[in-house]
Amino acid sequence: MAVTLNITAPGIPDVTYSIEVSNGISIQTLLELVYDQQHQQQPPLSFGLQFYGTPPLPIVPPSPGGGLGYLVVMINGLSEAMPLYWHLLVDGREAPYGIDEEFVQDGDIIGFEYGPYVPEQHGRTGYNAKLATSR
Repeated sequence: MAVTLNITAPGIPDVTYSIEVSNGISIQTLLELVYDQQHQQQPPLSFGLQFYGTPPLPIVPPSPGGGLGYLVVMINGLSEAMPLYWHLLVDGREAPYGIDEEFVQDGDIIGFEYGPYVPEQHGRTGYNAKLATSR
């Protein structure tokens, strides 16, 4: 099945990776496959992750694994810097969970957009719960 991975950040060119993958893999596995298979593409994909366990506040809706899981903190050398972070989008919608608990389907467009945290827009995402764990 085909999946597209889009990386978008202000001031740098957008990057798109297209890859054939197995149905039902996590977005974390997708990133690892793109890294392994597309490493000669320019620019090659690089990313950094951070693991977050069970949050002190409930995630709405509850996470399948009971915690936040892994969140992306850096892509292609650009690290999150409060209030900017990497938004995870699945088919244009904010994903509520971490990359190890969101799974891809045929034709999905997975996006990472670097931008500001806006409580009204991102309050139901894993990133909101992440903020609560770091206070």
